[in-house]
Amino acid sequence: LAMRLVPWPTLADELAADWAAGTGGPAPDRLSLYLIWFSRVCEAVGYAHERGAVHLDLKPANVKVHRSGEVQVLDWGLGRGYMPTPDGQTVLFSRSSVELDLGPVGHTAEYSPPEQIRGGHPDARMHPRADVFALGSVLC
Repeated sequence: LAMRLVPWPTLADELAADWAAGTGGPAPDRLSLYLIWFSRVCEAVGYAHERGAVHLDLKPANVKVHRSGEVQVLDWGLGRGYMPTPDGQTVLFSRSSVELDLGPVGHTAEYSPPEQIRGGHPDARMHPRADVFALGSVLC
């Protein structure tokens, strides 16, 4: 497995630095950068959803950001679904169906929808709606 090295700060690092500055949050000129980063995360997640993959652990700590506006969504370890390849094969992201029935995924509660917290049927817990809920939590 080879992955791109992304030595940028995470979105969580940037948020913490802005709040630690004692200004009550990001400066107004940085808000537009945060919106650019957020919109690009939404594009990446939408791209994954179009191809049958869900992340299931979206949070500021799983997003690397660059001042140019580029983002990298990290830690797809809880991701589920599949992605078709150009040669007609599929790369599976999900674990076995037996494992999916063992309980809630190891999500981050602060960014998770109620159905992930409560548990229940895997189809509800692992639906793209869970990523959309997490994106709304990140935006908040």
